[in-house]
Amino acid sequence: MDPFSYPHKAIVLSDTHGDVAAIERLLPVINACDLLIHLGDYNRDVLWLRHRIVPPMCCVAGNGDFDSYCPTEAVETLGGKRIFLTHGHLLGARGGVDRIVARAAELDCSIALYGHTHVAKIAATGAVPVMNPGSLSRPRAGAPSYGLLYGADKFFLKIVPLDA
Repeated sequence: MDPFSYPHKAIVLSDTHGDVAAIERLLPVINACDLLIHLGDYNRDVLWLRHRIVPPMCCVAGNGDFDSYCPTEAVETLGGKRIFLTHGHLLGARGGVDRIVARAAELDCSIALYGHTHVAKIAATGAVPVMNPGSLSRPRAGAPSYGLLYGADKFFLKIVPLDA
C-alpha cells in the first residue's frame, strides 16, 4: 500500500551534511507529510528551506551540530504513537541499537529513530522497531536515502533511496 494513503506520515532525514540541494529535491515528499524529522548532523540544512516546507519540523542535534538549538534527544508524537529521536552518537549507535531501544522503552516510546552511522537500517528489536534512514549526502553503504514513518493504528518504517 502507498505510504501516502495512510492518515499519518513523517519523513525522516539524517546526516545531510550541508547538502541542501538533496533536501530541496525532496520538497514534494516533505510537503506531502505531516511531520519532518531531522536526526542531526547539519539539522540546520532544513532551516535554509523553512519558507518552502509545509509540515512542522523537529530535530535533534548530532555530533556535527555545534551551533544547534536542538536537544540531543526528543520524543515526538504522530498519530498517537510516541517516537524517540536521537542522533545516536551518545548512545553508541555504531556498536548497535540496544542502548537506543532501551532509552526508547524507558521513555515509553513505541518507535525509535536514529542516525550517525550513515547506514540505512530497519531493525525489529523487541517491542520497539528502530530505523536509521541513512544519509542523504554521505552514505557509508548503499545509495543516499531517507526514511518514511507512516500508518494509522499500526505504523510502518520504510527506507527510500533519494533517486527512487
